[in-house]
Amino acid sequence: MFENPPGVSSRSAVSGVLDARTIARWAAALVDVDRNATDEERITQIRELEVLKCAAEAAQAVLTADFDASQRE
Repeated sequence: MFENPPGVSSRSAVSGVLDARTIARWAAALVDVDRNATDEERITQIRELEVLKCAAEAAQAVLTADFDASQRE
């Protein structure tokens, strides 16, 4: 969907580390979808958004588990 998502420098993209500011920029970028896309592009975007949603859920689960472990220490 994004080669380099908004707010992600090439260096950040290579390191694979996302911070809260970058995540917020991604969310803001998703508000402005292409309403003039072809049906083929829409299907592709829907598929990629589903992948993104699942990846976000997985990241949220990891962060939640890490937070829980941190609080228990």
